[in-house]
Amino acid sequence: MDLNGPFSWSNASKGMWFKILAQLGKLESLNRPQCAAQGSHDYAIADCSKKARDRFTDLKLDVQFDSVFSVRVEGKVRVICIDLWPVLELLWLDTNHEVYPSSKKHT
Repeated sequence: MDLNGPFSWSNASKGMWFKILAQLGKLESLNRPQCAAQGSHDYAIADCSKKARDRFTDLKLDVQFDSVFSVRVEGKVRVICIDLWPVLELLWLDTNHEVYPSSKKHT
């Protein structure tokens, strides 16, 4: 879990933690297509925002990984993970959908 940088977990409020844990709990028993149906999916790092690409490089994750898995929590809130399916390692808390900005309304 990245505790520094633009997508730091240190910014998570107690209420946000409860929402995140509830959503992760719902996904725990799902397979990959079922997770996708819940709004969660992979992103290539190359397609992410410059801020996300730079932080990924700063953390030296670009040496081993070329994508991340985004878990939709609610609205614009996403949990960005390192995908070691069936295990997801929590990396970032993206509270404003900035890792992979979307042009869709309310996402």
